[in-house]
Amino acid sequence: MADVLIVLRCFNDVRVVGETLDAVFAQEGPSFRVVAIDSGSSDGSVGVLKRYPLELVEIPLGSYVPGKVLNLGMRRGDEPLAAFVNSDCTPQHREWLARLVGPFPTDPKIAAVYGRQVTRPDAHPLVVKDYERAFGDGRVAATWRHFFSMASSAIRRSVWEARPFDEAIRYSEDVYWSWQRRQEGWRIAYAADSVAMHSHNYTVAEMRKRFAGEGKADAAIYGEALVDPSLLRGLLLPCAAEIARDVLWTARRGEFRAMLQAPVHRAVQKSSYRRGLLEGLARG
Repeated sequence: MADVLIVLRCFNDVRVVGETLDAVFAQEGPSFRVVAIDSGSSDGSVGVLKRYPLELVEIPLGSYVPGKVLNLGMRRGDEPLAAFVNSDCTPQHREWLARLVGPFPTDPKIAAVYGRQVTRPDAHPLVVKDYERAFGDGRVAATWRHFFSMASSAIRRSVWEARPFDEAIRYSEDVYWSWQRRQEGWRIAYAADSVAMHSHNYTVAEMRKRFAGEGKADAAIYGEALVDPSLLRGLLLPCAAEIARDVLWTARRGEFRAMLQAPVHRAVQKSSYRRGLLEGLARG
Protein backbone atom coordinates (compact mmCIF):
# COMPACT_ATOMS: atom_id res chain seq x y z
CA MET A 1 0.00 0.00 0.00
CA ALA A 2 1.20 3.48 -0.83
CA ASP A 3 1.74 6.07 1.91
CA VAL A 4 -0.49 8.69 0.29
CA LEU A 5 -3.50 8.69 -2.00
CA ILE A 6 -3.42 11.72 -4.31
CA VAL A 7 -6.84 12.81 -5.59
CA LEU A 8 -6.74 15.09 -8.63
CA ARG A 9 -9.91 16.86 -9.80
CA CYS A 10 -10.06 17.87 -13.46
CA PHE A 11 -12.43 19.72 -15.76
CA ASN A 12 -11.35 21.19 -19.10
CA ASP A 13 -7.77 21.88 -18.08
CA VAL A 14 -5.98 20.49 -21.13
CA ARG A 15 -3.58 23.47 -21.12
CA VAL A 16 -2.09 22.67 -17.74
CA VAL A 17 -3.11 19.18 -16.55
CA GLY A 18 -0.10 17.55 -18.20
CA GLU A 19 2.23 20.03 -16.52
CA THR A 20 0.58 19.32 -13.18
CA LEU A 21 0.80 15.54 -13.58
CA ASP A 22 4.43 15.74 -14.68
CA ALA A 23 5.16 17.59 -11.44
CA VAL A 24 3.11 15.12 -9.37
CA PHE A 25 4.85 12.05 -10.77
CA ALA A 26 8.25 13.67 -10.22
CA GLN A 27 7.67 13.80 -6.45
CA GLU A 28 10.30 12.38 -4.14
CA GLY A 29 9.69 11.03 -0.64
CA PRO A 30 6.52 9.18 0.40
CA SER A 31 5.10 6.55 -1.93
CA PHE A 32 1.82 7.57 -3.54
CA ARG A 33 -0.96 6.51 -5.87
CA VAL A 34 -3.01 8.89 -8.03
CA VAL A 35 -6.75 8.86 -8.65
CA ALA A 36 -7.94 11.43 -11.19
CA ILE A 37 -11.62 12.36 -11.36
CA ASP A 38 -12.72 14.09 -14.55
CA SER A 39 -16.07 15.87 -14.56
CA GLY A 40 -17.00 15.61 -18.23
CA SER A 41 -14.14 17.45 -19.92
CA SER A 42 -14.58 18.09 -23.64
CA ASP A 43 -11.24 19.75 -24.43
CA GLY A 44 -8.93 16.73 -24.57
CA SER A 45 -8.12 16.58 -20.86
CA VAL A 46 -9.18 12.93 -20.63
CA GLY A 47 -6.71 11.99 -23.34
CA VAL A 48 -3.93 13.64 -21.36
CA LEU A 49 -4.99 11.89 -18.14
CA LYS A 50 -4.88 8.50 -19.88
CA ARG A 51 -1.18 8.96 -20.65
CA TYR A 52 -0.25 8.69 -16.96
CA PRO A 53 -0.14 5.68 -14.58
CA LEU A 54 -3.18 6.68 -12.59
CA GLU A 55 -6.69 5.45 -11.89
CA LEU A 56 -9.15 7.48 -13.95
CA VAL A 57 -12.73 8.01 -12.81
CA GLU A 58 -15.07 9.82 -15.20
CA ILE A 59 -18.33 11.36 -14.06
CA PRO A 60 -20.98 12.86 -16.36
CA LEU A 61 -20.93 16.51 -17.33
CA GLY A 62 -23.14 18.53 -14.99
CA SER A 63 -23.01 16.02 -12.14
CA TYR A 64 -20.13 17.65 -10.26
CA VAL A 65 -20.81 18.35 -6.58
CA PRO A 66 -17.60 19.13 -4.64
CA GLY A 67 -18.27 17.04 -1.54
CA LYS A 68 -19.47 14.06 -3.54
CA VAL A 69 -16.39 14.10 -5.75
CA LEU A 70 -14.02 14.41 -2.80
CA ASN A 71 -15.73 11.51 -1.02
CA LEU A 72 -15.65 9.49 -4.23
CA GLY A 73 -11.91 10.01 -4.49
CA MET A 74 -11.36 9.03 -0.87
CA ARG A 75 -13.29 5.80 -1.35
CA ARG A 76 -10.93 4.71 -4.14
CA GLY A 77 -8.21 3.86 -1.63
CA ASP A 78 -7.32 3.10 1.96
CA GLU A 79 -4.04 4.98 2.37
CA PRO A 80 -3.73 6.64 5.81
CA LEU A 81 -3.22 10.08 4.24
CA ALA A 82 -4.87 11.67 1.22
CA ALA A 83 -3.58 14.66 -0.71
CA PHE A 84 -5.72 16.79 -3.00
CA VAL A 85 -4.51 18.77 -5.97
CA ASN A 86 -6.53 20.53 -8.64
CA SER A 87 -5.55 19.82 -12.22
CA ASP A 88 -4.52 23.47 -12.63
CA CYS A 89 -2.58 23.59 -9.35
CA THR A 90 0.96 22.68 -10.33
CA PRO A 91 3.55 21.59 -7.72
CA GLN A 92 6.66 23.75 -7.97
CA HIS A 93 9.28 21.36 -6.60
CA ARG A 94 9.92 17.66 -5.98
CA GLU A 95 9.24 17.94 -2.25
CA TRP A 96 5.72 19.37 -2.62
CA LEU A 97 4.09 16.17 -1.36
CA ALA A 98 6.64 15.35 1.33
CA ARG A 99 6.33 18.82 2.83
CA LEU A 100 2.56 18.79 2.52
CA VAL A 101 2.17 15.60 4.56
CA GLY A 102 5.18 16.28 6.79
CA PRO A 103 3.23 17.84 9.69
CA PHE A 104 1.02 14.77 10.28
CA PRO A 105 3.56 12.54 12.10
CA THR A 106 4.60 15.44 14.35
CA ASP A 107 1.14 16.09 15.75
CA PRO A 108 -1.64 13.45 16.02
CA LYS A 109 -4.22 16.24 16.41
CA ILE A 110 -3.67 17.60 12.90
CA ALA A 111 -6.68 16.78 10.72
CA ALA A 112 -5.58 18.63 7.60
CA VAL A 113 -2.74 20.60 6.04
CA TYR A 114 -2.89 23.11 3.21
CA GLY A 115 0.07 24.22 1.15
CA ARG A 116 1.25 27.55 -0.16
CA GLN A 117 -0.11 28.73 -3.50
CA VAL A 118 1.64 31.19 -5.78
CA THR A 119 0.08 32.85 -8.80
CA ARG A 120 0.59 32.01 -12.44
CA PRO A 121 2.63 34.44 -14.57
CA ASP A 122 -0.49 35.94 -16.15
CA ALA A 123 -2.18 36.72 -12.83
CA HIS A 124 -3.74 40.17 -12.44
CA PRO A 125 -1.80 42.29 -9.91
CA LEU A 126 -4.74 42.35 -7.48
CA VAL A 127 -4.87 38.55 -7.62
CA VAL A 128 -1.15 38.44 -6.84
CA LYS A 129 -1.72 40.72 -3.86
CA ASP A 130 -4.58 38.57 -2.56
CA TYR A 131 -2.50 35.39 -2.80
CA GLU A 132 0.42 37.00 -0.98
CA ARG A 133 -1.93 37.92 1.88
CA ALA A 134 -3.73 34.58 2.01
CA PHE A 135 -0.60 32.45 1.74
CA GLY A 136 2.96 33.77 1.96
CA ASP A 137 4.41 33.07 5.39
CA GLY A 138 0.92 32.48 6.78
CA ARG A 139 0.98 35.30 9.32
CA VAL A 140 -1.90 37.31 7.83
CA ALA A 141 -4.23 34.33 7.38
CA ALA A 142 -3.46 33.27 10.96
CA THR A 143 -5.28 36.41 12.16
CA TRP A 144 -8.47 35.53 10.27
CA ARG A 145 -11.33 33.55 11.76
CA HIS A 146 -10.50 30.60 9.54
CA PHE A 147 -8.76 29.85 6.26
CA PHE A 148 -8.19 26.68 4.23
CA SER A 149 -7.75 25.75 0.57
CA MET A 150 -8.34 22.27 -0.82
CA ALA A 151 -6.55 23.04 -4.12
CA SER A 152 -3.26 21.84 -2.60
CA SER A 153 -3.92 20.04 0.67
CA ALA A 154 -3.88 16.79 2.60
CA ILE A 155 -6.10 15.18 5.23
CA ARG A 156 -5.94 12.29 7.69
CA ARG A 157 -8.10 9.37 6.52
CA SER A 158 -9.24 8.40 10.00
CA VAL A 159 -10.72 11.89 10.45
CA TRP A 160 -12.48 11.71 7.10
CA GLU A 161 -13.89 8.27 7.91
CA ALA A 162 -15.59 9.74 10.97
CA ARG A 163 -16.61 12.95 9.18
CA PRO A 164 -16.85 12.73 5.35
CA PHE A 165 -17.22 15.84 3.24
CA ASP A 166 -20.66 17.41 3.20
CA GLU A 167 -22.37 16.55 -0.09
CA ALA A 168 -25.01 19.29 0.05
CA ILE A 169 -22.84 22.43 0.18
CA ARG A 170 -21.92 23.82 -3.25
CA TYR A 171 -19.22 26.33 -2.35
CA SER A 172 -16.43 26.42 0.24
CA GLU A 173 -16.75 22.70 0.98
CA ASP A 174 -13.12 22.73 2.10
CA VAL A 175 -13.68 25.62 4.51
CA TYR A 176 -16.80 23.96 5.90
CA TRP A 177 -15.08 20.61 6.52
CA SER A 178 -11.96 22.09 8.08
CA TRP A 179 -13.91 24.58 10.22
CA GLN A 180 -16.07 21.78 11.61
CA ARG A 181 -12.98 19.75 12.48
CA ARG A 182 -11.54 22.73 14.35
CA GLN A 183 -14.72 22.93 16.40
CA GLU A 184 -14.13 19.30 17.38
CA GLY A 185 -10.62 20.09 18.64
CA TRP A 186 -8.58 19.12 15.57
CA ARG A 187 -5.81 21.34 14.23
CA ILE A 188 -5.42 22.68 10.69
CA ALA A 189 -1.79 23.26 9.67
CA TYR A 190 -0.17 25.37 6.98
CA ALA A 191 2.82 24.04 5.04
CA ALA A 192 4.42 27.21 3.65
CA ASP A 193 7.27 25.16 2.14
CA SER A 194 4.91 23.02 0.02
CA VAL A 195 4.42 25.27 -3.00
CA ALA A 196 2.05 24.95 -5.96
CA MET A 197 1.16 27.42 -8.71
CA HIS A 198 -2.53 28.17 -9.03
CA SER A 199 -4.60 31.28 -9.79
CA HIS A 200 -7.54 32.57 -11.84
CA ASN A 201 -8.32 35.91 -13.43
CA TYR A 202 -12.09 35.98 -13.09
CA THR A 203 -14.35 38.10 -15.26
CA VAL A 204 -16.82 40.41 -13.51
CA ALA A 205 -19.61 37.87 -14.06
CA GLU A 206 -17.45 35.08 -12.68
CA MET A 207 -16.54 37.18 -9.64
CA ARG A 208 -20.18 37.90 -8.94
CA LYS A 209 -21.06 34.21 -9.09
CA ARG A 210 -18.10 33.03 -7.04
CA PHE A 211 -18.33 35.60 -4.25
CA ALA A 212 -22.10 35.27 -3.97
CA GLY A 213 -21.58 31.52 -3.63
CA GLU A 214 -18.97 32.05 -0.92
CA GLY A 215 -21.35 34.38 0.92
CA LYS A 216 -24.10 31.74 0.89
CA ALA A 217 -21.62 29.15 2.09
CA ASP A 218 -20.36 31.35 4.93
CA ALA A 219 -23.93 31.83 6.14
CA ALA A 220 -24.24 28.05 6.42
CA ILE A 221 -20.75 27.49 7.83
CA TYR A 222 -20.57 30.18 10.50
CA GLY A 223 -24.19 31.13 11.13
CA GLU A 224 -25.64 34.50 12.06
CA ALA A 225 -23.64 34.74 15.30
CA LEU A 226 -20.27 34.88 13.50
CA VAL A 227 -21.01 36.94 10.39
CA ASP A 228 -21.94 40.59 10.03
CA PRO A 229 -24.42 41.30 7.22
CA SER A 230 -24.81 44.99 8.06
CA LEU A 231 -24.20 47.57 5.35
CA LEU A 232 -21.51 49.41 7.30
CA ARG A 233 -19.46 46.65 8.93
CA GLY A 234 -20.37 43.92 6.46
CA LEU A 235 -19.76 45.83 3.23
CA LEU A 236 -18.59 49.45 3.35
CA LEU A 237 -15.79 49.20 5.91
CA PRO A 238 -14.29 45.91 4.58
CA CYS A 239 -14.47 47.25 1.02
CA ALA A 240 -12.76 50.52 1.98
CA ALA A 241 -10.05 48.69 3.93
CA GLU A 242 -9.32 46.37 1.01
CA ILE A 243 -9.14 49.25 -1.45
CA ALA A 244 -6.73 51.07 0.86
CA ARG A 245 -4.48 47.99 0.98
CA ASP A 246 -4.75 47.73 -2.82
CA VAL A 247 -3.66 51.35 -3.29
CA LEU A 248 -0.61 50.93 -1.04
CA TRP A 249 0.38 47.61 -2.61
CA THR A 250 -0.01 48.75 -6.22
CA ALA A 251 1.71 52.09 -5.58
CA ARG A 252 4.80 50.35 -4.17
CA ARG A 253 4.99 48.20 -7.30
CA GLY A 254 4.06 50.80 -9.87
CA GLU A 255 0.89 48.95 -10.85
CA PHE A 256 -1.13 52.10 -11.46
CA ARG A 257 -3.64 50.56 -13.84
CA ALA A 258 -4.51 47.96 -11.20
CA MET A 259 -4.78 50.77 -8.64
CA LEU A 260 -7.47 52.44 -10.75
CA GLN A 261 -9.28 49.12 -11.19
CA ALA A 262 -9.28 48.30 -7.48
CA PRO A 263 -12.45 50.18 -6.41
CA VAL A 264 -14.65 48.44 -8.99
CA HIS A 265 -12.92 45.10 -8.44
CA ARG A 266 -13.51 45.19 -4.68
CA ALA A 267 -17.01 46.63 -4.94
CA VAL A 268 -18.06 43.71 -7.12
CA GLN A 269 -16.47 41.17 -4.78
CA LYS A 270 -17.76 42.61 -1.51
CA SER A 271 -21.28 43.43 -2.72
CA SER A 272 -21.67 40.00 -4.32
CA TYR A 273 -20.46 38.32 -1.15
CA ARG A 274 -22.90 40.30 0.99
CA ARG A 275 -25.77 39.50 -1.38
CA GLY A 276 -24.99 35.81 -1.09
CA LEU A 277 -24.58 36.08 2.68
CA LEU A 278 -27.98 37.75 3.10
CA GLU A 279 -29.60 35.14 0.89
CA GLY A 280 -27.99 32.34 2.86
CA LEU A 281 -29.04 33.81 6.20
CA ALA A 282 -32.60 34.30 4.94
CA ARG A 283 -32.78 30.63 4.04
CA GLY A 284 -31.69 29.74 7.56
